[in-house]
Amino acid sequence: MTVRILVLEGDPEHAGLAEWELHRVGLEFTARRVTTRSAFEQALREFHPDLIVADHNLPQFSGAAALELAREIAPGTPFILVTGSLDTETAVEYMKAGAADYVLKDRLARLGPAVLGALRRQQEMTEREQYFRALIEQAQDIIAVLDAAGAIRYASPSVFRLLGYVPEELIGLLMVEMVHPEDVEHTLRVFAEGVATGIGGRLLELRVRHKDGTYRILEAIGHYLLDDPLVQGVVINARDVTERKSLERQLLQAQKMEAVGRLAGGVAHDFNTALTAILGYAGLLLGGLPTLSPLRPDLEEIRKAAERAAGLTRQLLAFSRKQPLAMRVLDLNELVADLGRLLRRLLGEDIDVVTNLDPTLGAVRADAAQLEQVVVNLAVNARDAMPEGGRLMIETRNAELDDSYAREHVPVRPGRYVMLAVSDTGTGMSAETMSHMFEPFFTTKEAGKGTGLGLATVYGIVKQSGGYVWCSSEPGHGTTFKVYLPRADEPQEYLRQASRDRPHPGGHGGPRPRSHPLRLTKPPVEQCEAIRRGCRHDRAHR
Repeated sequence: MTVRILVLEGDPEHAGLAEWELHRVGLEFTARRVTTRSAFEQALREFHPDLIVADHNLPQFSGAAALELAREIAPGTPFILVTGSLDTETAVEYMKAGAADYVLKDRLARLGPAVLGALRRQQEMTEREQYFRALIEQAQDIIAVLDAAGAIRYASPSVFRLLGYVPEELIGLLMVEMVHPEDVEHTLRVFAEGVATGIGGRLLELRVRHKDGTYRILEAIGHYLLDDPLVQGVVINARDVTERKSLERQLLQAQKMEAVGRLAGGVAHDFNTALTAILGYAGLLLGGLPTLSPLRPDLEEIRKAAERAAGLTRQLLAFSRKQPLAMRVLDLNELVADLGRLLRRLLGEDIDVVTNLDPTLGAVRADAAQLEQVVVNLAVNARDAMPEGGRLMIETRNAELDDSYAREHVPVRPGRYVMLAVSDTGTGMSAETMSHMFEPFFTTKEAGKGTGLGLATVYGIVKQSGGYVWCSSEPGHGTTFKVYLPRADEPQEYLRQASRDRPHPGGHGGPRPRSHPLRLTKPPVEQCEAIRRGCRHDRAHR
């Protein structure tokens, strides 16, 4: 390899001696000699030297000025000073300014080894830079360098994979122009503190705009190296944690729903016991009263109120996944088709009901009456979101949930599923509403317009059936609920006799289990006597 050497020397004889010393150590090179500042600057731009040899004193130019110019135009190029005399203090200043070495002219034999050493160190540095550049370019995280004002000077190639930008698109752009408006103030405060103190290492979480207009959640940490002559900037390492944050939210939501479910189940159990006594005594009293007794209407109201409360208890039991299920292998398409007429009456003329049922749909193992309640509750929820009318779409299809889907949707298990989707063109929901929608008694309706148990019941039935329910919605863009139930490979059972109780079109839920202990009208004498004995027993032990 031939080395290009730029020689700044006013005396041609001294320049010749320098070249002879370089030949003597076996160096293959091409030399260009210049004597003025303009020629030196031109050679830096056109000759592209691998090494510079410069005299300390020239008539119209100095070695110090040449070194400064070389660092500006050809940074990193080794610079060796050759001079007749140089005091120690001046030599130290040259070395501090970036000179690779200096050689006195009366010891010119050192020039060859000095040049070889400088070229070797330069090669090692270049290899290290290439190594670290390769590491940066292959890094999964974003590495960026900002100036003191927050403008981007460098961005690693990973910015394209994570944010969709080609690195060159970001050069010169202020970092905060990409930050979510709600995160700008905090980001600027942290950055300003780091620039002022030079102390970094503080982890910052912020939302950064992707090229497609969405925002990704990044964790970033800054190292403030503004005084480092090699960096002169703020080095930012940023990692995309959007998926991790989503999984954390899903896990917390699942844990919250599990805790609320346990609480609801306990409350429903105790409430159930009290209602059994109320309904039992009401039945006993009604059975012993004359038909025209003035007390009968009051007792009828007591019984009706207790039966309404029993309906709420059933829904709480459904949410807490503690109600008995009559599991059988079902055709979900048949179930949806059978509900068609009921849904059209329930939703009214202003809402079009459209179905898209997969003819190759697999079977599911579930309780037919409970699945009907799921469909009806979702339809009623959609109806209430479309006060001016709209369209309700019910869709079924087979679904394969793979490992990647399971990683993004805690606690889904990969496998073969049947999907039931219920979509509307209604008002949609905010992210805040969606975070609470499955909680018992949570409702956005006016007082008296709903119990807040419709979606909670859906959640409980689906979970008890071994499935999952997910929702996607935006304000003004409608809502879609997707229910995933495990596919069953067993023969299907005839559905029409499986569920004779149809979902009640009122506002308090859907079909009732036919064998539920709270469905009491006039209890048999034996049951009433048992209730009476139990209540006496309770009073005796109070």
